[in-house]
Amino acid sequence: MTTKNTYQEKDSKVVREGRNRVISAIRGLMPPSTITNGIEPIMLMGTAPLGNPAEDACVRFAMEFIGRTGGDVVCVAFDEGKAELRPHSVNVIVIYGGVVHVVQNQDFWVDHDNETLAMVPRVGSGYFLIERDQLTLRAGKLARTWRPGIARAHKLIKARAAEVTEKAAKAYFAPFANLAS
Repeated sequence: MTTKNTYQEKDSKVVREGRNRVISAIRGLMPPSTITNGIEPIMLMGTAPLGNPAEDACVRFAMEFIGRTGGDVVCVAFDEGKAELRPHSVNVIVIYGGVVHVVQNQDFWVDHDNETLAMVPRVGSGYFLIERDQLTLRAGKLARTWRPGIARAHKLIKARAAEVTEKAAKAYFAPFANLAS
């Protein structure tokens, strides 16, 4: 029994570190944000796929973040139990006009120069441009087809994730640590 628990504990650390590498890589591709009271206006979260009980807890956590900060949330969903360097999907939680919107099944997209990071839908049009302090919903498409930009984003995120130091990968992300109660 002890061996199994030790293995599961070790495995969960490996999974968490893999996810942290991806989250750190994505954060590095985003424009610098204005940090207020130690909180960035766009929070990145590694989560389980939608419908999973762990994802439901993450959505509640994201709603608390939005309620306390007014920020936007990008949930990077990973397949349960896999420390893959590629996220399963990207889900966005934003507030517009006092209404919270959850937009599911997005993918990261980058332009030819790897300068513009956006989130595009797997089906349909419209996209979220990642700007300095917010996610901006735009109509239309950034390109005739999303596929090349999505492939560039996956390749770039994977390369950047591999460069994340072991210390950064082991870091615990606590987005509310600097919020006053």
